[in-house]
Amino acid sequence: MDPVQQMKVKITELKSSAFSLPGMRGDQRVIDLLRDISLKIPRSLDVTVSTMVVDPETVKIKGETDTFNTVDIVKRRLEPSEYFGEVTISSANLDRSGKRVQFEIKLQRKK
Repeated sequence: MDPVQQMKVKITELKSSAFSLPGMRGDQRVIDLLRDISLKIPRSLDVTVSTMVVDPETVKIKGETDTFNTVDIVKRRLEPSEYFGEVTISSANLDRSGKRVQFEIKLQRKK
């Protein structure tokens, strides 16, 4: 095979696997998970995500928000999902200033 054709084949392979992780279902890409999460959390909520870790079994989201109630709202909004089963609040605590709530939410990925 000529080098140009080899490069075209490789580019096609990379595009089809873009944003995927080992162990993920073939029809799931990380970008799809991110889209699902971002569409479910309304822009009107005061939520800042600082860290998101995606692995083959879970997605962990850490961030801060204005109230404990907002953490509960985020959890409830994420629960009806084609990508995630169980959604749990791992932690929710006031920050040092006492004005913001730091939280961690764990989403169990559907197999």
